[in-house]
Amino acid sequence: LVLYPFTDTTAAIVRRLATRRPIMAPDADHLHTLLAQRLVQRFGRMGRNMASALIVAVSAATAVLAVTLYRDTAAMMVLCGLLAVAFAVAYMAIRPRVVAVEAGADIHTERAKTK
Repeated sequence: LVLYPFTDTTAAIVRRLATRRPIMAPDADHLHTLLAQRLVQRFGRMGRNMASALIVAVSAATAVLAVTLYRDTAAMMVLCGLLAVAFAVAYMAIRPRVVAVEAGADIHTERAKTK
């Protein structure tokens, strides 16, 4: 249950350090926010609910796996590693699409203003 928040917080701190921002500065680059934005782009307002349901489902599945594997430290370490990789892959797949769509929306907004 704590793996997603831990991974997301660690990624946020690394992201902020890489951009020389204070580590406590807020941003909208968390995986759940990007996932919600992407799903809203594709499915409308229901996208936010879908993002929440997806994150809860993945967290629940990892909790069940953790309870099942609690005596096998090696398997738990593999599970943590796989989930960290899945987080990174999901983040790298979603963020460029959200940013590209938002940039396109900004261009269309600016064009509409100049007409």
